[in-house]
Amino acid sequence: MAVALVAGLVTAPTWASGAGVHAVRYLMGTWCDLVIFEPQSREDVTEPVFQEMARLEHVLSSWDASSEVSQLNARAGHGPQTVSDDLANVVEESRSMCGITGGAFDVTVAPLLRAWGFLSDSPATPDADVSRDAQSHVGCDRVTVQHGAKSVTVADGSSLDFGGIGKGYAVDRALAVLRARGVTRAKVDFGSSSLGFLGHIEGGWPVVIVDPLDRATPLVTFRVTDGSVSTSSQRERYFISDGHRYGHIFDPRLGRPVESRLLSVTVIASRGSSADALSTGLFVMGATDGKRLIAQMPDVSAVFVEHGDSGLVISTAGKLTGLTRLSH
Repeated sequence: MAVALVAGLVTAPTWASGAGVHAVRYLMGTWCDLVIFEPQSREDVTEPVFQEMARLEHVLSSWDASSEVSQLNARAGHGPQTVSDDLANVVEESRSMCGITGGAFDVTVAPLLRAWGFLSDSPATPDADVSRDAQSHVGCDRVTVQHGAKSVTVADGSSLDFGGIGKGYAVDRALAVLRARGVTRAKVDFGSSSLGFLGHIEGGWPVVIVDPLDRATPLVTFRVTDGSVSTSSQRERYFISDGHRYGHIFDPRLGRPVESRLLSVTVIASRGSSADALSTGLFVMGATDGKRLIAQMPDVSAVFVEHGDSGLVISTAGKLTGLTRLSH
């Protein structure tokens, strides 16, 4: 995706030094980069973090046929299903974000992803009737959660996909594991699209947004005092049909991939799951409506990168520290 720490994504093996610990692991289809900035840290601090994230992959991944969400999807239309706390938590927050974004973020988008082939290795434009049928099974009201009873109900023909919130939730859990083990300063970089920060550094954690059209070019930098950062973009997963480019982020309300001048949306929020879901929802909503929504959320900020008539246009919402444009 389009956001990275100044240090970038490092794919080296685990190392430890007087400065702390650094480790990398491949999880949820991408590299997870963990750095603990404490001299007293030991290498074995990282293993519980990666174990937790691997566990969540088996809960939330639609690509894993044996995962908990895949089993839940297989029971769609069969009434309430008992689920884990993690799955109940993610469904509950997903429903909340669906309401907040007016349906722009919706985890029941899975039938559309499947119809367009984005849940396979060969996406393609579906027949109109296939697309209409998939659209009929999408909507915030097609999944319900009873948190006290730890049960989730998915309507017949519907299914869930947590691609827009799962990595952010995993970042939250990774930071929780670190806190529980006494770590006070660390960063988690999940595929450079979901970042989480624990503790503070002088001036704030530096973050760079790269040019969505050229990932080698840094575009904007800013500082984050704490919390999480997430970026959504369609530059990674797309296909071209009859000269038309279709990306993997869908507008669930229209039943088709988003088509706009928007190239990427970066969200800064207190929790990774919120940042992840909002970056997806705002990408669907577009910059104008997205800024209106962020104006109602005092603890959330966003950076929008769009195609302009004479180059890239960068706009923001909320409060950002040390925002600097690096290239044009």
